[in-house]
Amino acid sequence: MRATGAGTAGDTMENATQNTIGNAAGDPAVDPSPDVRSSLMETHGAAIDVALFRLRRIWARPFRTRRTGDRPIQISNVMVVHALAKLSRTESEVTIGAVAEHMDIDPSTASRFVTDAIGAGLVARLPSEVDARRARLMLTDKGRRVLEAVTRYRRDYLEGLIADWSEQDRAALSRLLTRLAEAAARRPIDLSGLDPIVDEIIRR
Repeated sequence: MRATGAGTAGDTMENATQNTIGNAAGDPAVDPSPDVRSSLMETHGAAIDVALFRLRRIWARPFRTRRTGDRPIQISNVMVVHALAKLSRTESEVTIGAVAEHMDIDPSTASRFVTDAIGAGLVARLPSEVDARRARLMLTDKGRRVLEAVTRYRRDYLEGLIADWSEQDRAALSRLLTRLAEAAARRPIDLSGLDPIVDEIIRR
């Protein structure tokens, strides 16, 4: 299941997840029964799921109102910049298709995200040097500066959050979170089995 709408990649599924476990995360919009709440929150995976969703919301919020010049900067702009920076380390040319694959979104959605990042002056579209039928994408100087600023600001924020933690706790968080991210990269979530379950619930 890939993101196809104009919103941020993963918004639809994450919103659905939050609606299911919303009350456990402090969202008053959903009020599952006590039995459901108990079963949803009784595993380590459930606690991690809620924590990651809350962190994702914190991460996204600052970019929804920030501006570059007279244009608002969206989290999708930052996602494209991050994807392009990472892909450029290993790819001689980065295309919209490569961005779509990296972000796990449809090419049409990736095209809209890239076009918006170009409009914000963060990305440039140039003719390919190996295939005249396609274009290659590059970060502009502004895009690189935004990437550096966002990364520095985000990391300074994290350092502040754990400033009063012991060195042992900070090292443990870094090690285990990295381990979780690597495990997720090796075994991406397969949502194909969820579609019929959700369809059945909706039809009831």
